[in-house]
Amino acid sequence: LTDISNIIPIILKDFCRCAVPLFLAISAYFMAQKDFSTRDKTIGFWRRYIPPIYIPCLIWAIAPCLTSYLDWGGELYHLHLLLRCNWYYFGILIIQFYLLLPFIANRVTIRWVVIAGVVTFWCNVAIYHFQLADFIFSYGPFPAWILYYVIGIWIAKNKPVYSIKWPLIATIISLTLDCVDSLVNFGWREYLLKIHTLPLCVILTLFSKQAQQLYNSNLITNSLARLGKMSFGIYLIHYYILRHLIWTMPTDSWSIKWSITILLSIAVILCIKLIVPRKIATNLLGFRG
Repeated sequence: LTDISNIIPIILKDFCRCAVPLFLAISAYFMAQKDFSTRDKTIGFWRRYIPPIYIPCLIWAIAPCLTSYLDWGGELYHLHLLLRCNWYYFGILIIQFYLLLPFIANRVTIRWVVIAGVVTFWCNVAIYHFQLADFIFSYGPFPAWILYYVIGIWIAKNKPVYSIKWPLIATIISLTLDCVDSLVNFGWREYLLKIHTLPLCVILTLFSKQAQQLYNSNLITNSLARLGKMSFGIYLIHYYILRHLIWTMPTDSWSIKWSITILLSIAVILCIKLIVPRKIATNLLGFRG
């Protein structure tokens, strides 16, 4: 543990595990403020926001699905649901929440947050106990992630005021426990509790009033905002870069591989956007920002 080179990859992996929960919370925060007062507005919301997620996922999933089919056999009719392309599970996951949102956006209370936390924890206990990791990453069942979406809705609707120090302290403790876990190897129940505590603490930290007040328009924050807009495109193409370039690199460093993956993904997106018409790049390929 005294070797910092062992600690940095652990911390980076922890924050990478926060990516999906954080994106769900951010999405819920902004989407919960939409108007779902009528049937037409609800259907209009679905028509506007589901195709831009579904169509690019489907297009980018074609090649790996065909490769998997040719290598291992299978059923191509699953392609339209993305159910055989587990690296695109997030597309199915966010669509489930978009379908659910109009029915819960104005009903979420702190009680809902607690119930969602219990549901998410025990869903993951079942998935871990019955060794269903492939299931969660193939089908993206929303109950396994609902805590993060519900908390995003709750923050949007209630604008809670709390001190940043408590979730920040909890974040530091969670990171410390993960470093200790690399030596002690906690039990699986502690592991599941830990991996869901950290994203929750990070979400509460970033959504606090103090964190929002620290945000100023400068080169760093503008670059992060641009990266956030490109994040969906990075998500869509990172599989290709990982499989065909990064996995063959003569290094076992997780940090190096993922850093290069992100940089190459950004470069590929920028190059494609220079060549392909804007509407195709945005609507079909999912390259925004």
